[in-house]
Amino acid sequence: MCHWLNLFGRSYKGVSEELKKVGIVKDELFLKHVNGFQHPECPERLESIYGMLENTDLISKLVVLDPVDASDEQILRVHTQPYY
Repeated sequence: MCHWLNLFGRSYKGVSEELKKVGIVKDELFLKHVNGFQHPECPERLESIYGMLENTDLISKLVVLDPVDASDEQILRVHTQPYY
């Protein structure tokens, strides 16, 4: 445990190093998610982000997580039944 001060000046005294890690869920499947012309969620956006993380070596500071399928219950927390 240690005393840690983040960029916003908040103190996290006693927070373990393990809990302070930042994760990213990264998978090639996400590059197939297309929402139509000029929608902000597009493969090019993710390719740019992934490239920046690799080129600046920020990826080495992250915990890369594999995606997992959401349960029906989890999906219905943020989407209505007709949408789902």
